[in-house]
Amino acid sequence: MIKQRVVQTAGPKDTAHKRIHKQTLSIAVLLLGILIGDAVNAQKMQGEPGLAVRVTALPMAALWIQPVQSATAEVVALNHAQVSAQANGEVLKLGAEVGDEVEKGDVLVELDCRQSELSEAVLNDVLGLARKEYKRAQSLQKSKTIAEQEISRLQSVLEQARIRILQAELAVEHCLIKAPFNGVVTTRQVQLGMIAITGAPMMKLLQADVVEVAASVDAAALNSLKASNNIQFKSTGMTYPITIRTALPLIDPASNKQWIRLDFIDERPYSGAAGELEWPADGQYLPSELLIERQGQLGYFIAEEGIARFMILPEATVGHPAKLGSNSDTLAEVLVILDGRFKLSDGDSVVLVSPAQ
Repeated sequence: MIKQRVVQTAGPKDTAHKRIHKQTLSIAVLLLGILIGDAVNAQKMQGEPGLAVRVTALPMAALWIQPVQSATAEVVALNHAQVSAQANGEVLKLGAEVGDEVEKGDVLVELDCRQSELSEAVLNDVLGLARKEYKRAQSLQKSKTIAEQEISRLQSVLEQARIRILQAELAVEHCLIKAPFNGVVTTRQVQLGMIAITGAPMMKLLQADVVEVAASVDAAALNSLKASNNIQFKSTGMTYPITIRTALPLIDPASNKQWIRLDFIDERPYSGAAGELEWPADGQYLPSELLIERQGQLGYFIAEEGIARFMILPEATVGHPAKLGSNSDTLAEVLVILDGRFKLSDGDSVVLVSPAQ
């Protein structure tokens, strides 16, 4: 009896089944890899020692900075006075020109004073007569031959004559327009031969050595400025040490800034010089490039016993150095993470390596 063996070949349907099986197996392997990766990441997030992140770090004291703050400022003269005529009269003589240095009491302008001098002479005669009349009345008073009312009247006339002569003397004095302080003539508004009237501007006088700095700053800058002992005014390449004289109790509503005045310690520039105040910021700051954002907050990472800790700086802003706070000196030896900080989360395990590794 002959046995027959039937060989069954795979048809199209069987081939499709094998292809589907292979695809299913590939997807399963891929999903398994993802699950394994998630497990590894989870272990890493839990500080698994074997998965520590390699980082570099330096002590805070080697990284912190003290930024320089600044504000626009201007040198202003305390005395730049308009010297005006205090009497009427023709201008006879000029005692100074623009650019001349004068001392207090120097004659700047001389007016024709003849009329005032004549008035003074007449009033001197009146005063002399009033004195004689009053002395005669006093003599008569002893003999009871003059009324008390007449004595009082003559005394009043004498006092009025004295007042008028003082006024005349002052008018003569005002014919010489004098410098009220040592200074430099910056403007001449008077001409020879012109008729001056009381109140007319004659010259403008600048007290060049009495100047100070004016600036406006916001409240935060003012607090920092007051705490600084190293304030400088910089203008046209020169640096001048200065100190705060006063802060005006007035805030400009348009700029929300407060005006301050500062004194020069030694040398000083000319009045009108524009420049900037500069002073070191109060406290220590972390450079802006070391700031990291985590969960919407800015801060930095430190390495603490093999663990990365995220330190939040509440007042930090993007692109600006961040103040470390009033206790910054206690952070001097703290290790701030540099390389590797971007892939860290709070609580990650870290291992410190040198930058060359």
